[in-house]
Amino acid sequence: RAMVAVAYSAMLRRSELVALEVRDLAFDTDGSGTATVKYSKTDQDAEGHVRYLAPFAVVALNAWLKEAKIDAGCLFRRVLHNETVGEKPLTDHEVARIFKRLAGRVDAGGLGVAGIAGHSTRIGAAHDLVEAGFDVAAIANAGGWKSLMMPNYYTRELRAKQSAMAQLIRRRKDQQ
Repeated sequence: RAMVAVAYSAMLRRSELVALEVRDLAFDTDGSGTATVKYSKTDQDAEGHVRYLAPFAVVALNAWLKEAKIDAGCLFRRVLHNETVGEKPLTDHEVARIFKRLAGRVDAGGLGVAGIAGHSTRIGAAHDLVEAGFDVAAIANAGGWKSLMMPNYYTRELRAKQSAMAQLIRRRKDQQ
C-alpha cells in the first residue's frame, strides 16, 4: 500500500521509488510530506528533485516503516519467505510485478491487469491531474519530466476531451 501511495503521490518512476531512503523524507505538520529524489533518468547530475507526498501516502508510509521496523536506509525492501523484512531494496523490476499482483487482488470487476505496470501510478496520476484541470507544464513539473513530450503523450486522449472544441460543443449542448 505504501509503495503504491508514494509512487502515485510523488509521481515516481520505478527506479526513483526503489532508491528512496528514510533520510530522503520530510513530514509536515499538516500531514503531508516530501521525498527528495536524489538521482533520476532526467537528473543524471544528481541535483535532486523534491516531490510531494499527500497525507494518504504519509499515513501508508509511516504504517509500513513501523510494521517493517525501518528507521534508516532504503524504504522499500524485500519481504522474505519467513515474512521478515530484508535489508536489500527492491529492484525496479520487482515493483512492476508487485503492482500487477496488487491490481489482481482488487480486480473484482474483471477489468484485467494486463495493462498494469510499474509506470501505472505515474501515468494514472498524470491522468488525474489533467481531469482536475491542470496544464501539462504543471504535470511535467510535478512528475519530474524535463520536457512536455511524455506527459503530453500520456494524457493525449484526456486532453482531446478537454480541448476548446470539446468545450464549445458541450456549451452549445447546454444552451439547447
